[in-house]
Amino acid sequence: MLNCVFTREGGDSNAEDTIIYIHGLGESGLCFENLIKHPALQVYHHLVPDLPGYGKSRKSAKTMDLHQEADFLFHWITSQKKKNIILAGHSMGGVVGLFLCCKYPELIKAFINIEGNISIHDCGFSSRVVGYTEDEFYKTGYRVISDSIYVDGARSKSLRDYYVSFRICDPATLYQNSLNLVEFSNTEKGAEQLSRLPIPVTYILGSPDGTGEYSQKFLKEAGIDIKIIHHAGHWPFIDQEEEFVKAMLSFLKEI
Repeated sequence: MLNCVFTREGGDSNAEDTIIYIHGLGESGLCFENLIKHPALQVYHHLVPDLPGYGKSRKSAKTMDLHQEADFLFHWITSQKKKNIILAGHSMGGVVGLFLCCKYPELIKAFINIEGNISIHDCGFSSRVVGYTEDEFYKTGYRVISDSIYVDGARSKSLRDYYVSFRICDPATLYQNSLNLVEFSNTEKGAEQLSRLPIPVTYILGSPDGTGEYSQKFLKEAGIDIKIIHHAGHWPFIDQEEEFVKAMLSFLKEI
């Protein structure tokens, strides 16, 4: 299965540090393509896997939950034989990245959480998915949600990009991971778990249309370093690429 992971690559393959990106729910590594080509980030090595069931990667024989995806990524990262791993997880990828860092802290040098789920308020698409029964989702829900993304994409580049990945993901994986995200987000323990990680952590969010004040409250109470990208939404690295790169580099230079 490890050999069936489609991976995008960028930057300097001989660099001391490798940044590994984890995409969000219904997404693929396609969303990071411009970021890993950015001139200011070429001193790093970039690896962007499509998770099983997403993008161009084959789905697993049995649908994985988010903890299993974290375990899968551990074995995949280990197979890359890279040291000094910096993890960058977006949305659902922020949760998978958190689980990965909690289970295998010796593997990760630092963690960049981008709009990762902190509370139920962050479950924009996952809550819509689980509003259907599993059977209803397969019959109509997947099409209804994908059609709405297409329509909303008329006013949003990030959603236009998202639509491409959403249309090729495995619906069963999407449904399972949506259940996982809603369950995890309802615990409101994500910020606390981030604060306990024995590695440097930052949380980058888009404003005003990204992570809201309710979730930010938990991050602040936990003492998490927060970087805000203004005039941006859930995909701040697409909405305001230059400002996002500056925020990312300020953290990377600190560590």
